[in-house]
Parts: sequence; C-alpha cells; structure tokens
Amino acid sequence: MQKLAFMKIVLGLGLLVGCVASVGACRSTTNCSVSGDCYKGEQCVNGACLARAPDDIAPDVGPDAKPGVDIGGDVVVADTSSDIHGCVGALCGYSSPRGDLDEDFGVGGLTIISFSGNGADYLNAMHLTGQNQIVVAGGALAATGRVFAAAKLDAEGNLGTNFGIHGRVEAALSTKDDTVFGIAVQEDDALIFVGSANTGTQFRVGMAKFQGDGTRVISSFGVGGEVLASFSGDSADGQAALTDGDGRVIVAGSRTQDSRSDFVVAAFNARGVADLNFGRNGVAVIRFDADQHQEFAEALILDAAGGIIAVGAAESSRAVALVRVKPGGALDTDFGLDSSGMSRLSLGTGTAASAVAIDSQNRIVVAGRVRVSGRENFLIARFLQDGTLDSSFGTIGYLSVSPAGREGRANAVAVDREDKIVVAGRSLVGTTERITLVRLLANGELDASFGDAGVVVTPVGQSHGYAKAMRIQDDGKILVAGSTRDASGDYKFTVLRYK
Repeated sequence: MQKLAFMKIVLGLGLLVGCVASVGACRSTTNCSVSGDCYKGEQCVNGACLARAPDDIAPDVGPDAKPGVDIGGDVVVADTSSDIHGCVGALCGYSSPRGDLDEDFGVGGLTIISFSGNGADYLNAMHLTGQNQIVVAGGALAATGRVFAAAKLDAEGNLGTNFGIHGRVEAALSTKDDTVFGIAVQEDDALIFVGSANTGTQFRVGMAKFQGDGTRVISSFGVGGEVLASFSGDSADGQAALTDGDGRVIVAGSRTQDSRSDFVVAAFNARGVADLNFGRNGVAVIRFDADQHQEFAEALILDAAGGIIAVGAAESSRAVALVRVKPGGALDTDFGLDSSGMSRLSLGTGTAASAVAIDSQNRIVVAGRVRVSGRENFLIARFLQDGTLDSSFGTIGYLSVSPAGREGRANAVAVDREDKIVVAGRSLVGTTERITLVRLLANGELDASFGDAGVVVTPVGQSHGYAKAMRIQDDGKILVAGSTRDASGDYKFTVLRYK
C-alpha cells in the first residue's frame, strides 16, 4: 500500500497566442481576417479562430474541505491509502485517473465552445465515438429564440472541420424555445437530437436528425426535418435518448395531462415515426402511484439482454423511480420487488435520479439527488439486475455524498473497468456552483486515490459551472461536459478531460 496525497494546481492561462500543439491549442478552422469573423469568445490569431482560455483553472481542495459520506445515516471518512495497480489482463493500457486535468486536451484540459447567439448556451448531452471524437449538444440562444445546438470535437479537444460550420450546428424547429437533452446515434453515424420544444403554449418532444458531417436531414425525417410529439398528452418533453438493437430511437421523459406528470418511455423508427408496435401508439405511460401527480423519467440505458432501463422520480420527487421495459413496451415482470417491472427508493422530499449506468456484473448504478437535513446531496444507489437494492453497496444499497462537505447535485454517472463509480455534477463553493466529480470504490467507499480523498472540484473562471454528462474513454480518461459562465455572465458549452 502506498499513501497518496496530492494537490495539483494548473496555473491560469491568459489569451492563447499562436498555435501551440503541445497543449492541443491548434484549431483547424476556415481562415479569418478579424476577430469578428469568429464566434463570440474566440479571437482571430494568425488567420485562425482560437478559443480564449479561461482565466482560472484549478482543482479546488480548499482548506475548509471536509470529505465525508453519509451511508445509511453513518458518516464514513474514506481511507487515505490505495493500491498501485499494475498491468493485469484487460487492464493493460488502462490507467485509473487520479483527478488531474489532462493538459493534452483542449487548452489546459478543457475546451469552451461558443455559438452564434448571446452566449446563453447550455449543454445537456454527450456522445463519444469509437475514435474518441466527442459530440455535445444542448440549447443556444439565437436571434429567433433558443435552438438545438451541437458541436463535435476531435480526440484532442479541438473543434473539427468535418462537422457543420467551424465544428458546430444549430437547428431551429418550428417552435421558439428548443433544447437538446439526449443523442441517439444510428449505425451510419447519423445523429438524432432529442429534447424539449416549446410551442409557446405547450411543450413537445422535439427531434432533429443530422448526418455525421453535420448536414441536416430534412426530406426523410419527420415532417420537414423535425418531429414534435405530445405522447397523447397536453404537454410532453424528452429528457434522454438512445438507439436500440433494432435501430429504433428510444426516448424517456414525461407527459402532462390533466395536471398530472407521467413517467414515459417511447419508441420511434429512424425516420422519426412512432413505432406502433411499442406500448400504445408508440408510447409506454408508466404510473407508480395513482394518487401522485409528479412522476418523470430523466435517463435510460439498455441492459445486457436488451431491456430498457429508465430512471427518474416518483412520489412527487420523494423517490428514485426505476423501470425495466421490454422491447415491445410492456413492463418486465421479472423486475422489481413485486414483479411489477418497477422499483423505487423512497427517501423523502427532493429525491430523484438523473443518470444511470450498468457495471460489469450487470448491476444498475443510479445517481441523482436527495435532501439531507435541508441540504441537497449527491445520491448514488445500486440495484441488482432484478431491480432490488444491492445490500453490498454502502450500508443498505445507497449513500448520499456531501462533496468536500458542501451541498451538491449529481447529474451524470459512469462505471470504469474496475467497477469504480464516477459521479459528476455540481457543488456549492460559497454561493458559486463548481463542476464536481466524486469517485467511489465498488463497495461504495470514497476512492482516496482520486483527487482529494475521492472528490475533485474544478473552478473554471470566476463564476458558475456544472457538469451534465460524462463518458470514460477506453484508456480510463474521464470526459465531463457541462456549462460554465464567464466574467461577462455568458454561459457556454464546456468539455473537460481528467487523467
């Protein structure tokens, strides 16, 4: 065993001048003459549009940090020792990150992306290709209103030239307030962006399709290149999306009818047409309680058998909600305590799941939020394949984490090759939100070999930031995506990589 304690300070970067390949700053874009030719937040340097580096990039392990975990009511302080892993079988070429920003990615470990509007750009989803290219999506405020927005980065964090314009695309639907929350990727690398579209009086599930090079698909998708779906309700939204083994787009979200919000899973074909063989008219409406009016889905994943696992909230955000749906849209009666196809974890007001992952033993890992003594904490729970809580995790199958002793919320989760659980979201440093990562060992204990006793808090600039999506590369490096606010108050897409 070797004691591991470290604090890495990455010095703040000023304006990048010239092309410095060693820090991945080179941007391959079309030529520019003046900075006005570039997107907001970029500068024209030697004929190329370069991103302005943030003023301050440093993992925060401040003097008031008090790492701790509330496991079933008991506070457990993580062990500060850790094994040094060698190369063993499938782990050869894999390195468990220690929580440092990777200076070989973007500028100082991150890339900040601006769109054509005023900078109110919010990232919600990320896809990692087999070549470690990164697609991120969310919403950007344009002159006509909020629009679907996406960007594509290469493996070094540079905006690519083979996607849209300067590596970015925007899609204005017929509505005026649209945001992407999920990405479904087809076999031909086509991207279907799924989210929420506001008609002005109602919300709809909005969908738009792009080819792998960023060309929008119009004639062969939906009506005029867009899909607006109500799930047979007064209002509806899509919070997550994926492509299943049959090439269908599976969407999870909610619908509102008669003042009630329902947990919904739906299926569409690659042309954006509802799969009428799924559920009822392409939609499975799932009700955990007849007398509860606020139920919704926020994330989904396919299990090893092709079952659709969707997670969110039930009991009016007093419980984590978990379902397994068969490919035809029926609830799987082999799942859940009462063979209902549904499972839940009731922890009181402010409880919900935001993300889901599956580990090497097909256990279902859920991350989200829970209120403890009036404070919002990270919530991590693990369920067995049959939907029952895994008693070997934490104390009774779940735990709440106060990152470095602070209030926080988890928005993303991933499981690495060693079945370590990485959770990303935000925590409050004073009154400022910071991008925050927590890593747990497979038994639920904080991993002392990661960051400061299992926690990494990363300030970007001097203002707010949060993580919404995460992926782990084959080499173990952790990609985190979200939004950060600069000194002028503009929110921008932000992608970080940790090693």
